[in-house]
Amino acid sequence: MKKIILLMMACVTLTAISETREITLDKAGTLAEKISATEKYSITDLKVNGPINGTDVILLRDMAGTDLDHAQTDGKLETLDLQSARIEEGGESFYSDYNTSTDYYTTTDEVSDMMFCGCGALVKVIMPSGAKAIGSKAFKDCRSLVSITLPSALEEIRSEAFAGTALTEFAFPDNVMPSEGIFDGCSALTV
Repeated sequence: MKKIILLMMACVTLTAISETREITLDKAGTLAEKISATEKYSITDLKVNGPINGTDVILLRDMAGTDLDHAQTDGKLETLDLQSARIEEGGESFYSDYNTSTDYYTTTDEVSDMMFCGCGALVKVIMPSGAKAIGSKAFKDCRSLVSITLPSALEEIRSEAFAGTALTEFAFPDNVMPSEGIFDGCSALTV
């Protein structure tokens, strides 16, 4: 009886620790209205439908382990499904490179330069079905990233897009040529 009670308590604890969510947005920049500050660090699996912009990416990055100032967060977001999302231009800068004084913003139908750079919690990402490009260093140093699903609309993958990730396999879509250093530091990768 004691073992059953302990097992039930463990199940309740695991349910409280991780959470799966699906969110549909009607307007870009409104993701924070759907995910409260108290729950953002408990979500491990998130599917986003609808338009997103830089303001939404700030929250996604925070949930995936790094904040706007490049500091580690308590984010636990491992699986990010953006297949039914559409990246739009606009919103706030989601990343600032203090060395070059460059701010990064979203670009329509692109996983923009630096978008998820350094997001250490990400393990699996499903890209938006309409994404045409993956920007430079978009997933650089996502050390836990082992799986990425690319859209058929993809036309370009820029330099160092997946450098420093834990990807184990990768298949280039038709007509997409590799750019310089896409997989630098990816020792587990077989292409």
